[in-house]
Amino acid sequence: MNILLGAGLSYLLGSTPTAYLIFKKEKGEDIRKYGYKNMGTLNIHHLLGPFHAFITLLVDTAKGAVPIWIAQSLGMNSSGMVLCSVMAIAGHNWPIFLNFRGGKGVATSLGIMMVLMKRQLLLWLVLVVIIFSLIKNFSFSIGLSFSLIPLSCWWMQEPTYIIYLSILIPLLMFLRLFPNVIELNRLSSGNLRKFFSYVINGYSLDKKLKSKKKS
Repeated sequence: MNILLGAGLSYLLGSTPTAYLIFKKEKGEDIRKYGYKNMGTLNIHHLLGPFHAFITLLVDTAKGAVPIWIAQSLGMNSSGMVLCSVMAIAGHNWPIFLNFRGGKGVATSLGIMMVLMKRQLLLWLVLVVIIFSLIKNFSFSIGLSFSLIPLSCWWMQEPTYIIYLSILIPLLMFLRLFPNVIELNRLSSGNLRKFFSYVINGYSLDKKLKSKKKS
């Protein structure tokens, strides 16, 4: 019973659409129709500025941290904490309140890492800085850094449940981004070299927004 309660509360908490609510309050519109068309901190920063972005980041991070405390308060074991973590990210990515169209789960995942994976969080920050300095694509730097965390967990001999969680976090991001991957594959006409060029060079809304600003 505690497992179902914890999982349900974690999903509902994750489903709280922070960026959507903030943008709705400020502009009266659906944030998923503007900017990067994503319900997250980066889009809020692009559309409303750093103050609202900070609030979004703070709340979305809490959406990852609080479910861990819920699991612990309900006396759940490590498997229960992994389940609550996954449900919180799933809620953010596929929120029941917005027809299952949410964000990418980055801030919520960071909240989970703040509680359960502190060393990996520090490593993730270092990796983002290093990768971004090389390729100048922030979104790709974030995603690639998350995908490297399972290797670091294995190398550092973290507990098994942490290794599983480190695999599930980037997997959930990939599932959320799968439609984008399909679109990039279509644009590249199945050419792998062109596909990875689009991914690494940030072909997508980043370039479209920049071109609109110039025009």
